[in-house]
Amino acid sequence: MDDEARRIKEETKKRFKTMTFSQKLEYFLMYYKWVLVLAAGAVLLLIGVRDWIENARRQEILGIMAIDCNSEFVGNASRQIKEELGSTDKYEDVSILPNIHADPESGEVDYQSRMALIAMLQAGEVDVIMMPEKSVETLEDAALFSNLSDVLGDNVTGDAVRLDGNFLVLEKGNPVIEELGFYYEPVYVGMVSYCRNEENAMTWLNILAGNKTGSEQS
Repeated sequence: MDDEARRIKEETKKRFKTMTFSQKLEYFLMYYKWVLVLAAGAVLLLIGVRDWIENARRQEILGIMAIDCNSEFVGNASRQIKEELGSTDKYEDVSILPNIHADPESGEVDYQSRMALIAMLQAGEVDVIMMPEKSVETLEDAALFSNLSDVLGDNVTGDAVRLDGNFLVLEKGNPVIEELGFYYEPVYVGMVSYCRNEENAMTWLNILAGNKTGSEQS
């Protein structure tokens, strides 16, 4: 800083007490803007580190791929399923993934959606798939499904629900269809073989089947 600038700064300091608010603000921005920038950067950095730590502690306890459901319903349904599983840990999450779509006529899943689904399956993000009946055959070569007869036995006592080999079928009138905003019925529900959260998947499927103590009997 040259002598003239230093003189102006010293005179400004002397007048500071008589300055208006806008004059004071202009003064700070002129002489201390880098301090303000660095302080703001430090705050943002701390927020970022805090969020990173929070996210690192989060754990998915069940991953559900819901083909052609209403994404606006996902948040409430996720919280409800978490409660049904008995989890009260704020770092545990139930993920409902609504970003895969099927052709309403053929049940075919488009190429991009299919590749995304395969990637999520390989990453272990999907434990259960909910889909229209027409999509079952098109997805059976992408995902291996467990035989739900072995998981549920004869314990299918819920309303508007039945067992069909590897799949639990939610029929018209089943409350889950409305809770997730599916655009079709029936909804076929399959459990991915060797899924990451197998125990929780089995527990939830038992609940869907009307067997509230399913996890204890499995």
